[in-house]
Amino acid sequence: MIPAEGEIKKLIAKGNSVLNYSEHEKVTHVRGINKFRKKVKKELLFLDRVLTKSNPINACLNCSNLHHLEALICHAINEVDTVSILHVFKYSSSEGEQKKKLTVDVVSQGGSRWNKISARNARALTRNSIQDCNFGVRSVLNQAEDYLQCAREHPYLFQTPEIVFNFTSGIEASLSDDLKALGIKIRGEILDDGSRLLTVPEPVSSERNELNALNLDVTTMMAYVSSSTNGGSYAKINSAILSKQLKNEQNNHVKEMLDTLFEGKKLLCCRTALDSFKSILQIIAGAEEKKRGEEFLIRMTVVPDYPSEKSLLLKISGKIKQRSIIIFGTGDALKVPTVTANAGFVRAAEHQKQFRKLVNLFLNYL
Repeated sequence: MIPAEGEIKKLIAKGNSVLNYSEHEKVTHVRGINKFRKKVKKELLFLDRVLTKSNPINACLNCSNLHHLEALICHAINEVDTVSILHVFKYSSSEGEQKKKLTVDVVSQGGSRWNKISARNARALTRNSIQDCNFGVRSVLNQAEDYLQCAREHPYLFQTPEIVFNFTSGIEASLSDDLKALGIKIRGEILDDGSRLLTVPEPVSSERNELNALNLDVTTMMAYVSSSTNGGSYAKINSAILSKQLKNEQNNHVKEMLDTLFEGKKLLCCRTALDSFKSILQIIAGAEEKKRGEEFLIRMTVVPDYPSEKSLLLKISGKIKQRSIIIFGTGDALKVPTVTANAGFVRAAEHQKQFRKLVNLFLNYL
Protein backbone atom coordinates (compact mmCIF):
# COMPACT_ATOMS: atom_id res chain seq x y z
CA MET A 1 0.00 0.00 0.00
CA ILE A 2 1.47 3.37 -0.99
CA PRO A 3 1.51 6.13 1.69
CA ALA A 4 -1.20 8.26 0.07
CA GLU A 5 -3.62 5.34 -0.07
CA GLY A 6 -3.20 4.59 3.63
CA GLU A 7 -3.73 8.22 4.60
CA ILE A 8 -6.82 8.51 2.43
CA LYS A 9 -8.31 5.45 4.13
CA LYS A 10 -7.66 7.10 7.50
CA LEU A 11 -9.43 10.20 6.22
CA ILE A 12 -12.41 8.10 5.10
CA ALA A 13 -12.57 6.56 8.58
CA LYS A 14 -12.54 10.09 10.03
CA GLY A 15 -15.43 11.04 7.75
CA ASN A 16 -17.49 8.08 8.91
CA SER A 17 -16.80 9.09 12.51
CA VAL A 18 -18.00 12.62 11.72
CA LEU A 19 -21.25 11.18 10.37
CA ASN A 20 -21.64 9.29 13.64
CA TYR A 21 -21.06 12.51 15.60
CA SER A 22 -23.94 14.09 13.67
CA GLU A 23 -26.28 11.56 15.29
CA HIS A 24 -25.52 12.91 18.76
CA GLU A 25 -28.71 13.80 20.65
CA LYS A 26 -27.62 17.43 21.09
CA VAL A 27 -27.48 18.09 17.34
CA THR A 28 -29.66 15.53 15.60
CA HIS A 29 -32.60 17.98 15.40
CA VAL A 30 -30.55 21.15 14.93
CA ARG A 31 -31.35 23.25 11.89
CA GLY A 32 -28.84 22.56 9.11
CA ILE A 33 -27.84 19.06 10.27
CA ASN A 34 -29.00 17.46 7.02
CA LYS A 35 -27.00 19.97 5.01
CA PHE A 36 -23.99 19.11 7.15
CA ARG A 37 -24.40 15.38 6.55
CA LYS A 38 -24.64 15.95 2.79
CA LYS A 39 -21.34 17.82 2.87
CA VAL A 40 -19.64 14.99 4.75
CA LYS A 41 -21.03 12.37 2.36
CA LYS A 42 -19.84 14.45 -0.61
CA GLU A 43 -16.32 14.49 0.85
CA LEU A 44 -16.43 10.73 1.38
CA LEU A 45 -17.65 10.13 -2.16
CA PHE A 46 -14.76 12.20 -3.51
CA LEU A 47 -12.22 10.27 -1.43
CA ASP A 48 -13.68 6.94 -2.53
CA ARG A 49 -13.23 7.99 -6.15
CA VAL A 50 -9.66 9.09 -5.51
CA LEU A 51 -8.92 5.77 -3.82
CA THR A 52 -9.96 3.84 -6.93
CA LYS A 53 -7.31 5.59 -9.01
CA SER A 54 -4.09 3.72 -9.67
CA ASN A 55 -2.03 6.53 -8.15
CA PRO A 56 -3.84 8.41 -5.36
CA ILE A 57 -2.71 12.01 -5.03
CA ASN A 58 -1.26 13.21 -1.72
CA ALA A 59 -2.72 16.67 -2.36
CA CYS A 60 -6.18 15.25 -1.64
CA LEU A 61 -5.18 14.95 2.01
CA ASN A 62 -4.68 18.70 2.28
CA CYS A 63 -7.69 19.80 0.23
CA SER A 64 -10.23 17.67 2.13
CA ASN A 65 -12.74 19.65 4.18
CA LEU A 66 -13.28 16.84 6.68
CA HIS A 67 -10.94 18.36 9.27
CA HIS A 68 -13.08 21.50 9.36
CA LEU A 69 -16.34 19.54 9.40
CA GLU A 70 -15.10 17.40 12.29
CA ALA A 71 -14.18 20.49 14.31
CA LEU A 72 -17.54 22.07 13.46
CA ILE A 73 -19.72 19.17 14.64
CA CYS A 74 -17.68 18.67 17.81
CA HIS A 75 -18.07 22.36 18.60
CA ALA A 76 -21.81 22.22 17.93
CA ILE A 77 -22.13 19.33 20.39
CA ASN A 78 -20.10 21.06 23.10
CA GLU A 79 -21.71 24.50 22.78
CA VAL A 80 -24.65 25.53 24.97
CA ASP A 81 -28.06 25.48 23.26
CA THR A 82 -26.90 25.07 19.64
CA VAL A 83 -29.79 26.03 17.34
CA SER A 84 -28.27 25.78 13.85
CA ILE A 85 -25.17 24.91 11.89
CA LEU A 86 -24.06 26.18 8.48
CA HIS A 87 -26.73 28.87 8.85
CA VAL A 88 -26.91 31.25 5.87
CA PHE A 89 -27.68 34.90 6.63
CA LYS A 90 -28.15 37.68 4.09
CA TYR A 91 -26.77 41.14 4.73
CA SER A 92 -26.05 44.40 2.92
CA SER A 93 -22.76 44.78 1.08
CA SER A 94 -20.51 47.69 2.00
CA GLU A 95 -21.66 49.38 -1.20
CA GLY A 96 -25.25 49.02 -0.03
CA GLU A 97 -26.37 47.35 -3.22
CA GLN A 98 -26.88 43.63 -3.72
CA LYS A 99 -27.36 41.44 -0.65
CA LYS A 100 -24.44 39.20 0.30
CA LYS A 101 -24.57 35.83 2.03
CA LEU A 102 -22.66 34.67 5.08
CA THR A 103 -22.58 31.08 6.32
CA VAL A 104 -22.20 30.92 10.10
CA ASP A 105 -20.67 27.62 11.19
CA VAL A 106 -22.49 27.25 14.53
CA VAL A 107 -25.23 29.42 16.03
CA SER A 108 -25.48 28.74 19.77
CA GLN A 109 -26.73 30.22 23.05
CA GLY A 110 -30.21 30.06 21.55
CA GLY A 111 -29.13 32.51 18.84
CA SER A 112 -27.06 35.04 20.77
CA ARG A 113 -23.66 33.66 19.73
CA TRP A 114 -22.21 33.09 16.25
CA ASN A 115 -19.22 30.77 16.05
CA LYS A 116 -16.70 30.47 13.24
CA ILE A 117 -14.54 27.34 13.23
CA SER A 118 -11.07 27.38 11.67
CA ALA A 119 -8.88 24.28 11.42
CA ARG A 120 -6.22 26.00 9.30
CA ASN A 121 -2.56 26.24 10.16
CA ALA A 122 -1.83 29.30 12.34
CA ARG A 123 1.11 30.47 10.21
CA ALA A 124 -0.98 30.27 7.03
CA LEU A 125 -3.75 32.34 8.64
CA THR A 126 -1.29 35.10 9.55
CA ARG A 127 0.41 35.04 6.15
CA ASN A 128 -2.93 35.37 4.35
CA SER A 129 -3.90 38.31 6.52
CA ILE A 130 -0.80 40.39 5.71
CA GLN A 131 -0.38 39.70 2.00
CA ASP A 132 -2.50 39.11 -1.04
CA CYS A 133 -4.44 35.84 -0.94
CA ASN A 134 -5.38 33.61 -3.81
CA PHE A 135 -8.21 34.94 -5.95
CA GLY A 136 -11.56 34.45 -4.18
CA VAL A 137 -9.95 33.64 -0.79
CA ARG A 138 -10.64 36.13 1.98
CA SER A 139 -8.40 36.53 4.99
CA VAL A 140 -9.68 35.86 8.49
CA LEU A 141 -9.73 39.64 9.09
CA ASN A 142 -11.98 40.11 6.05
CA GLN A 143 -14.20 37.33 7.35
CA ALA A 144 -14.36 38.99 10.77
CA GLU A 145 -15.61 42.22 9.18
CA ASP A 146 -18.26 40.23 7.28
CA TYR A 147 -19.42 38.53 10.50
CA LEU A 148 -19.66 41.82 12.37
CA GLN A 149 -21.59 43.60 9.65
CA CYS A 150 -23.98 40.69 9.18
CA ALA A 151 -24.54 40.28 12.92
CA ARG A 152 -25.52 43.93 13.25
CA GLU A 153 -28.29 43.32 10.71
CA HIS A 154 -29.57 40.20 12.49
CA PRO A 155 -30.02 41.04 16.19
CA TYR A 156 -31.13 38.34 18.60
CA LEU A 157 -33.56 39.56 21.26
CA PHE A 158 -32.66 43.10 20.20
CA GLN A 159 -28.93 42.60 20.79
CA THR A 160 -26.15 42.02 18.27
CA PRO A 161 -24.97 38.38 18.46
CA GLU A 162 -21.59 37.78 20.06
CA ILE A 163 -18.95 36.68 17.51
CA VAL A 164 -16.50 33.94 18.57
CA PHE A 165 -13.73 32.65 16.29
CA ASN A 166 -12.51 29.18 17.26
CA PHE A 167 -9.02 28.15 16.07
CA THR A 168 -8.49 24.41 16.52
CA SER A 169 -4.86 24.65 15.34
CA GLY A 170 -4.14 27.83 17.29
CA ILE A 171 -3.68 31.43 16.20
CA GLU A 172 -0.61 33.67 16.25
CA ALA A 173 -0.62 36.50 18.77
CA SER A 174 -0.46 39.38 16.29
CA LEU A 175 -3.50 38.14 14.36
CA SER A 176 -5.35 37.40 17.60
CA ASP A 177 -4.77 40.98 18.75
CA ASP A 178 -6.06 42.33 15.43
CA LEU A 179 -9.24 40.27 15.71
CA LYS A 180 -9.82 41.28 19.33
CA ALA A 181 -9.44 44.93 18.31
CA LEU A 182 -12.34 44.43 15.89
CA GLY A 183 -14.50 43.00 18.68
CA ILE A 184 -14.06 39.28 17.95
CA LYS A 185 -13.71 36.86 20.87
CA ILE A 186 -10.99 34.21 20.46
CA ARG A 187 -10.90 30.54 21.41
CA GLY A 188 -7.78 28.45 20.86
CA GLU A 189 -4.11 28.38 21.76
CA ILE A 190 -2.27 31.69 21.33
CA LEU A 191 1.06 31.21 19.54
CA ASP A 192 3.94 33.61 18.97
CA ASP A 193 4.59 34.72 15.42
CA GLY A 194 6.77 31.68 14.94
CA SER A 195 3.77 29.50 15.88
CA ARG A 196 5.16 28.53 19.30
CA LEU A 197 2.69 28.24 22.17
CA LEU A 198 2.38 31.34 24.32
CA THR A 199 -0.84 30.84 26.26
CA VAL A 200 -4.37 29.50 26.16
CA PRO A 201 -6.95 32.33 26.35
CA GLU A 202 -9.57 32.49 29.06
CA PRO A 203 -12.68 30.46 28.18
CA VAL A 204 -15.47 32.44 26.56
CA SER A 205 -18.35 32.81 28.99
CA SER A 206 -21.35 30.58 28.39
CA GLU A 207 -23.70 33.05 30.07
CA ARG A 208 -26.22 34.93 27.99
CA ASN A 209 -26.98 38.62 28.18
CA GLU A 210 -29.68 39.23 30.74
CA LEU A 211 -33.13 40.34 29.65
CA ASN A 212 -34.85 42.86 31.88
CA ALA A 213 -38.39 42.58 30.47
CA LEU A 214 -40.61 40.19 28.53
CA ASN A 215 -43.75 40.80 26.46
CA LEU A 216 -46.38 38.07 26.95
CA ASP A 217 -48.94 37.05 24.39
CA VAL A 218 -52.30 35.44 25.16
CA THR A 219 -51.09 31.85 24.63
CA THR A 220 -48.40 32.30 27.27
CA MET A 221 -50.76 33.81 29.81
CA MET A 222 -53.30 31.04 29.28
CA ALA A 223 -50.61 28.36 29.57
CA TYR A 224 -49.46 29.85 32.87
CA VAL A 225 -52.87 29.71 34.59
CA SER A 226 -54.30 26.61 32.92
CA SER A 227 -55.35 23.68 35.11
CA SER A 228 -53.32 21.35 32.89
CA THR A 229 -50.08 23.15 33.83
CA ASN A 230 -51.01 23.48 37.48
CA GLY A 231 -51.27 19.84 38.52
CA GLY A 232 -54.06 18.69 36.22
CA SER A 233 -52.03 17.00 33.49
CA TYR A 234 -53.17 13.50 34.53
CA ALA A 235 -56.85 14.20 33.91
CA LYS A 236 -58.69 11.85 31.52
CA ILE A 237 -59.96 13.69 28.44
CA ASN A 238 -61.73 12.25 25.40
CA SER A 239 -59.72 14.25 22.90
CA ALA A 240 -56.63 12.99 21.07
CA ILE A 241 -55.18 16.49 20.72
CA LEU A 242 -55.74 17.49 24.34
CA SER A 243 -54.49 14.11 25.57
CA LYS A 244 -51.27 14.65 23.63
CA GLN A 245 -50.87 18.10 25.17
CA LEU A 246 -51.37 16.66 28.64
CA LYS A 247 -48.78 13.97 27.92
CA ASN A 248 -46.30 16.66 26.85
CA GLU A 249 -47.02 18.56 30.06
CA GLN A 250 -46.22 15.46 32.10
CA ASN A 251 -42.77 15.33 30.51
CA ASN A 252 -42.12 19.09 30.27
CA HIS A 253 -43.65 21.21 33.01
CA VAL A 254 -44.49 24.47 31.26
CA LYS A 255 -45.24 26.50 34.37
CA GLU A 256 -41.90 25.59 35.95
CA MET A 257 -40.10 26.66 32.77
CA LEU A 258 -42.02 29.91 32.67
CA ASP A 259 -41.37 30.64 36.34
CA THR A 260 -37.65 30.23 35.66
CA LEU A 261 -37.90 32.48 32.62
CA PHE A 262 -39.96 35.12 34.45
CA GLU A 263 -37.71 35.33 37.52
CA GLY A 264 -36.38 38.86 37.97
CA LYS A 265 -38.09 40.10 34.80
CA LYS A 266 -40.63 42.84 34.28
CA LEU A 267 -43.67 41.20 32.65
CA LEU A 268 -45.47 43.30 30.05
CA CYS A 269 -48.64 42.83 28.06
CA CYS A 270 -50.37 45.22 25.71
CA ARG A 271 -54.00 46.29 26.11
CA THR A 272 -55.21 43.95 23.34
CA ALA A 273 -53.53 40.95 24.97
CA LEU A 274 -55.00 41.87 28.36
CA ASP A 275 -58.55 42.24 27.01
CA SER A 276 -58.33 38.94 25.11
CA PHE A 277 -56.96 37.12 28.16
CA LYS A 278 -59.74 38.44 30.41
CA SER A 279 -62.39 37.54 27.83
CA ILE A 280 -61.15 33.95 27.52
CA LEU A 281 -61.02 33.55 31.30
CA GLN A 282 -64.57 34.83 31.60
CA ILE A 283 -65.91 32.43 28.96
CA ILE A 284 -64.13 29.11 29.48
CA ALA A 285 -62.01 29.21 32.66
CA GLY A 286 -62.90 27.33 35.81
CA ALA A 287 -62.97 28.93 39.22
CA GLU A 288 -59.36 28.05 40.08
CA GLU A 289 -58.12 29.20 36.68
CA LYS A 290 -59.89 32.54 37.11
CA LYS A 291 -58.30 32.92 40.54
CA ARG A 292 -54.83 32.18 39.15
CA GLY A 293 -55.51 34.58 36.30
CA GLU A 294 -56.38 37.43 38.67
CA GLU A 295 -53.25 36.77 40.74
CA PHE A 296 -51.11 36.64 37.61
CA LEU A 297 -52.45 39.97 36.34
CA ILE A 298 -51.22 41.67 39.51
CA ARG A 299 -47.68 40.91 38.35
CA MET A 300 -48.27 42.33 34.87
CA THR A 301 -47.50 45.83 33.62
CA VAL A 302 -50.06 46.81 30.97
CA VAL A 303 -48.80 48.98 28.12
CA PRO A 304 -50.79 50.66 25.33
CA ASP A 305 -51.06 48.92 21.96
CA TYR A 306 -48.10 50.27 20.02
CA PRO A 307 -47.20 47.95 17.10
CA SER A 308 -44.03 48.82 15.19
CA GLU A 309 -44.23 50.13 11.64
CA LYS A 310 -42.71 46.98 10.11
CA SER A 311 -45.15 44.72 11.96
CA LEU A 312 -48.08 46.67 10.51
CA LEU A 313 -46.83 45.80 7.03
CA LEU A 314 -47.45 42.10 7.63
CA LYS A 315 -50.24 40.80 5.42
CA ILE A 316 -53.30 39.40 7.16
CA SER A 317 -53.78 35.66 6.48
CA GLY A 318 -55.16 32.51 8.05
CA LYS A 319 -52.32 32.39 10.58
CA ILE A 320 -51.60 36.12 10.82
CA LYS A 321 -54.41 37.84 12.68
CA GLN A 322 -54.70 41.51 13.55
CA ARG A 323 -54.54 40.67 17.26
CA SER A 324 -51.20 38.88 16.88
CA ILE A 325 -49.75 41.73 14.82
CA ILE A 326 -50.65 44.17 17.59
CA ILE A 327 -49.21 41.96 20.37
CA PHE A 328 -45.99 40.96 18.62
CA GLY A 329 -45.60 44.38 17.05
CA THR A 330 -45.86 46.10 20.43
CA GLY A 331 -43.05 43.91 21.73
CA ASP A 332 -40.97 44.80 18.69
CA ALA A 333 -41.62 48.54 19.13
CA LEU A 334 -40.57 48.30 22.78
CA LYS A 335 -37.55 46.12 21.83
CA VAL A 336 -38.73 43.45 24.24
CA PRO A 337 -38.91 39.78 23.18
CA THR A 338 -42.35 38.22 23.07
CA VAL A 339 -42.91 34.89 24.83
CA THR A 340 -45.34 32.86 22.75
CA ALA A 341 -46.72 29.44 21.91
CA ASN A 342 -48.24 30.81 18.71
CA ALA A 343 -46.00 28.86 16.35
CA GLY A 344 -48.49 29.32 13.50
CA PHE A 345 -48.03 33.08 13.49
CA VAL A 346 -44.26 32.84 13.75
CA ARG A 347 -43.96 30.41 10.82
CA ALA A 348 -46.38 32.38 8.65
CA ALA A 349 -44.61 35.67 9.35
CA GLU A 350 -41.24 34.09 8.53
CA HIS A 351 -42.54 33.23 5.09
CA GLN A 352 -42.94 36.95 4.44
CA LYS A 353 -39.18 37.20 3.98
CA GLN A 354 -38.84 40.91 4.52
CA PHE A 355 -40.10 40.39 8.07
CA ARG A 356 -37.83 37.48 8.97
CA LYS A 357 -35.61 39.75 11.06
CA LEU A 358 -38.65 40.82 13.09
CA VAL A 359 -39.74 37.23 13.73
CA ASN A 360 -36.28 36.15 14.79
CA LEU A 361 -36.57 38.50 17.74
CA PHE A 362 -39.49 36.62 19.18
CA LEU A 363 -38.92 34.05 21.90
CA ASN A 364 -40.87 30.90 21.05
CA TYR A 365 -40.45 29.33 24.47
CA LEU A 366 -43.40 26.95 24.70
